[in-house]
Amino acid sequence: MRYFQIDGVHYRKDELIAKAEAVLKDDTVAEWEQLVWQFILNWFSDEEAVEVQTSGSTGAPKKMKIQKHYFRNSARMTLDFLGLKPGDSVLLCLSAGYIAGKMMIVRALEGGLNLILSEPSSNPMKAINQSVDFAAMVPMQVEKVLNESGEFALLKVRKLIIGGAAISPELEQQLLPLKNQVFATYGMTETVSHVALRSVSGTKCSAAFQPLAGVEISKDERGCLMINAPRLAAEMVITNDVVEINSDETFQILGRIDNVINSGGVKVFPEAVERKISHLIGDRFIITAQQNVLLGQQVTLRIETDNSEKYDWVELQNKIKEVVHPFECPKSIEFVKVLNETATGKIIRR
Repeated sequence: MRYFQIDGVHYRKDELIAKAEAVLKDDTVAEWEQLVWQFILNWFSDEEAVEVQTSGSTGAPKKMKIQKHYFRNSARMTLDFLGLKPGDSVLLCLSAGYIAGKMMIVRALEGGLNLILSEPSSNPMKAINQSVDFAAMVPMQVEKVLNESGEFALLKVRKLIIGGAAISPELEQQLLPLKNQVFATYGMTETVSHVALRSVSGTKCSAAFQPLAGVEISKDERGCLMINAPRLAAEMVITNDVVEINSDETFQILGRIDNVINSGGVKVFPEAVERKISHLIGDRFIITAQQNVLLGQQVTLRIETDNSEKYDWVELQNKIKEVVHPFECPKSIEFVKVLNETATGKIIRR
């Protein structure tokens, strides 16, 4: 008989369903935990599809239904890629209200892993006193762990995947010397979480994403990534990510085509500029655009800070000119107290 393991307790399927039903009737149980058990109850229901919500990073958040067999296939592909086996522990520190959290639950249920429940927080390792084999976090969580709890806390996770938003160059530098396996992920709700990973720690770190087994990639006429993954989606997924595809079928992301700034007829990828100048700015920032009569759009630097006086714009602009092409150099600067974000922590550029 098959058993499922949550927080070290083994459950038969009927026992797990009964536990979920009991939790959902208990008004004292926190909302984050109710989301977990509600999804488990939905997972074992007779419904063939699961309702999920997109993050809203490229438009208004929307709900969509995804067949459960796509969830199972995605889980198996990740388990195989990472070499996870029954009995391994998996930390759930993301909200079960979104695809990333739901997929961690499915990976645990499908792979026979011990699912460790933890309240989603900015520093998920603060409350974890044990080592775990597998976890998924967003970049903000990883930064908090490193800054507040130190490298040792992150090393408690044997295999860590990071997704939901791009990893900053500064964070990548912090991850590089780590001895555990850390991966950046590429994917979206429509592909049932990630379809590719790249190592960002140790000697195997890479700037290129490696597609999971069974995932085929190509480019459309815009230079944007197209994903053919029959095990994850019924139709080809066409993205807005401009990419370079290497001869070994790995790929690198240049930037989103809907973020491209057309300045005087020259296309500027803000993500590429951000990578080049990240070491010059101590606060969170983005490259965005303002309307310009002559150029159409002009490159603009927007910095999140409560103290704009610490920045000498002329001096900073001169330093930026040393590391970017002339057409990439910001023509203006803006200061904001908070950069707009989606519910999952992705910065909204415009």
